[in-house]
Amino acid sequence: MNKNILRLNKKIVAKKFFKENKLKLFSFLNSNLYFDNISSQKFPSRNGLIFIEKKNFDIKNKKENIFKSCLIVTNDLLLKKKYKKNIIFSKTPRQLFLRILKILKKKNFFKYKNNFNEKYKKSGVFILENVSIGKNCKIGKNVYLSNCEIGNNVSIGPNTTIGYEGVTIYKKNKKNYKFPNFGKVIIEDNVSIGSNCSVMRGTLNNTILFKNVIMSNLINIGHSVHIGNSSVISSGVQIIGGAQIGSNCLVGSRSAINANIKIGNNSYIGLGSVVTKNVDKNCKVFGNPAKKISKL
Repeated sequence: MNKNILRLNKKIVAKKFFKENKLKLFSFLNSNLYFDNISSQKFPSRNGLIFIEKKNFDIKNKKENIFKSCLIVTNDLLLKKKYKKNIIFSKTPRQLFLRILKILKKKNFFKYKNNFNEKYKKSGVFILENVSIGKNCKIGKNVYLSNCEIGNNVSIGPNTTIGYEGVTIYKKNKKNYKFPNFGKVIIEDNVSIGSNCSVMRGTLNNTILFKNVIMSNLINIGHSVHIGNSSVISSGVQIIGGAQIGSNCLVGSRSAINANIKIGNNSYIGLGSVVTKNVDKNCKVFGNPAKKISKL
């Protein structure tokens, strides 16, 4: 199952939805087209609602079969020509896409029932909406949980925040606007998170901590970040939104990983490094900006 897509709690027939919500759209929609998830051009999914801006999309690098089943909000004339039956054309696709998402949120299409033992609330954990907690978890006092899915045998230290909104900025008419967060945080089995950490929920994708990840204290994980199996994140690390850390990596204390950076498997980020470029697998990097020191 693709853990990056945002699943809705039921299928939505596109034309019917747009008519009911008085959205006047220039489109070529197939009357039977539906969507049951929200996905992104980075992680497209079948039957997903997705927006694509012309300047950020290269059709040659994408899997065409997936996009044929998506409902695409776009300003790209090439896409309009290629995927005529499942295109909603707009000069401002980002704004239209956000409007649709806000309607979905208002009508609770993202809403799921909480699933956890009430003992956590009694022990001083703040639990809001859309929270699932697995078996044998240890959660400290003053932990804030919202929009998160926690696996089995997970440990979370006191004063940590999981699932709060991060800050993603986009420009419109030369002004900065905050892009809302619709994703969640997925924490797989046997993950350990220290005290005073922040793990932000995703925007259009989920933030994911894969199995056996170990995080120390005072760490900030931005929106839509992925941390691979058995990686270790030392104290004071900042990982900015969209970054992807591979499996079996070690990120040294007080390091900073820039937005959308990819770090390959089995890599080592030295103490206090500032990573501004992708890191190949099996590499050791260090410095500001971080540079390759050796192969591991």
